[in-house]
Amino acid sequence: MHDIFLSYSTQDRERLQRLFHALEQQGWSVFWDHRTIEIGDHWSQKIDRAIRSCKCVVVVWSKASVNSEWVLEEANIGKQRKILLPIQIDAVDIPVGFTMRQTGNFARWDGKTDHPEFVRLAEKISELVGKPFDPPPQPQPQRQPQYVAAKLPTKSRKGLVLTSIAAISLAVGATIYVKQHPVQPLEPEMVNIPAGTFTMGCDPKRDDVEGGCYGDEKPAHEVSIRAFQLAATDVTFEQWDACEKAKACPHAEDSGWGRGNRPVINVSWNDAQTYLQWLGKESGKNYRLPTEAEWEYAARAGTSTAYAWGNSIGKNNANCDGCGSQWDNKQTSPVRSFAANPFGLYDMNGNVLQWVEDCYVDSYKDAPAAGTPVKGCDANASRVLRGGSWGNLPLGLRSADRYYGPPGNRSYYFGFRAARTL
Repeated sequence: MHDIFLSYSTQDRERLQRLFHALEQQGWSVFWDHRTIEIGDHWSQKIDRAIRSCKCVVVVWSKASVNSEWVLEEANIGKQRKILLPIQIDAVDIPVGFTMRQTGNFARWDGKTDHPEFVRLAEKISELVGKPFDPPPQPQPQRQPQYVAAKLPTKSRKGLVLTSIAAISLAVGATIYVKQHPVQPLEPEMVNIPAGTFTMGCDPKRDDVEGGCYGDEKPAHEVSIRAFQLAATDVTFEQWDACEKAKACPHAEDSGWGRGNRPVINVSWNDAQTYLQWLGKESGKNYRLPTEAEWEYAARAGTSTAYAWGNSIGKNNANCDGCGSQWDNKQTSPVRSFAANPFGLYDMNGNVLQWVEDCYVDSYKDAPAAGTPVKGCDANASRVLRGGSWGNLPLGLRSADRYYGPPGNRSYYFGFRAARTL
């Protein structure tokens, strides 16, 4: 018995080499016909036995496979057995009978096993086969010899002051020690979000762009949101590092891209909760993650388009894989590098995926109508991420798009922003 049955068109065999090897590297056994069927085997019988005994069927939709009777039959068997996980490597119309299933977008997957689309697929495979998936650790940035003049200008931020640091250090691959006055946590700039009602999820007339909507974005439904506050930007490294210096938050690696006013990355949902609890204690205010409904309402900012700026990704509106910015598919960009949306919020689409409060469920069928979070899941159950990242295609930046991951997962695609109840 194999863990995974890979259903595909033979015309795509070369394109799928990386996927096959990436799946095997996780310790899963993969039935891939040209690698698994030996000389003299009755291939149709062996395929039939394999697909009816495997724990998971991964069907790969492409320009060739959507017209393959074999692939359609294999996909149907996987669907009937309730073990089908579809992905697509081309921008194609998903065959009738499979359109209601969320399909992973691997059209421009880079072969990395920490890419959000692969992580999403691997997590679902893990649930079906009963073997854990651990995203690979990300490389640590190399320290370079550096001369550091540690005299920072005083910065004023909404009731908080970062005091000057008065020390000069010379460091070669070593820790730099500086003497500083006690520092208050850097509170985020909060934006008042007005109360209102909006249509959450995929409205085909509004959100079916850049390749279409996923199944977990449906059904579209009305949600009423109470007035609340949301941070103008994602939490930055400058803000996170204040928590780390207080020994309240774990270290977050910057992947060699820099800290300061770049969004903090390599943080989990659990890490975000730790930071917000610390920030609340230090400031005397209650901070939290936004609910998923609050996040989408704020991202849309009263607009009726797939993105707050229109129905096309355009150029230099955000940071993603295909957004036309200097950081595309390379690294995060400093916060406020792009225009704010109509509510005055920056980077709601792109740059980093943002953790929200909710447990992940794959349908809006029973979604709350009052903008409250979906709760009640196990401590290790997946939580929702929103907004897309520097490594996602434009499809993944739509305001309706959803991602999810275990609450302990850290990635250089993941960040978050703070919210407050009024």
